[in-house]
Amino acid sequence: MRGDLLCPVCGKRCTTRGNLKKHVSWHAGRFQYYCPYCPNKGFMSTSDLRGHISWHTGIKEFKCTLCEKDFRYKRQLTDHICGKLSCSLCGKVCTTKWNLKTHEDWHKGKGYYPCKYCGKTFMATSSLQGHMSIHTGIKEFKCLICGREFGWKGDLKKHLNNVHHWNLPRERRSSRRKAVVHDEVPKGTNASHSPGS
Repeated sequence: MRGDLLCPVCGKRCTTRGNLKKHVSWHAGRFQYYCPYCPNKGFMSTSDLRGHISWHTGIKEFKCTLCEKDFRYKRQLTDHICGKLSCSLCGKVCTTKWNLKTHEDWHKGKGYYPCKYCGKTFMATSSLQGHMSIHTGIKEFKCLICGREFGWKGDLKKHLNNVHHWNLPRERRSSRRKAVVHDEVPKGTNASHSPGS
């Protein structure tokens, strides 16, 4: 039955058998493409890899011809609606059908990714990963300047801004972020720590 295809590893609901097969392959670590910036990050398609790389470079290659909004993934552009979609429960305006669906699912308490320890569900894998650090103590996000570790990516970003004064204007952040990805220490910091040690 469509929509009732559950991943045997994490319990995520998939809408098609193809999506389920791709998702299970992701768990098994069977990737065809790897990010040159973070080599342990694998992808099942070149479009997913290009979209991920755009987080490093800040370049969004897909642009709406009507409103000039740009996107990292072609499927985001395809799903984009220049008109307005609003939530029937709170009135929040969403720009894509997918954003509206996930927003309304959030109201209903419907998460796609359940925690295997406590059963709490999350709308995004990144939220689940941050939550899992509470149970496991494993912190995946490490500051390359001082070595402090965080369970949530957002906490690492706050740390970079507050402790290392990494609060650059939004349009300049992508080039600065790229420097950290390449294990370079930003100018003006005094860090004797070497990444990976």
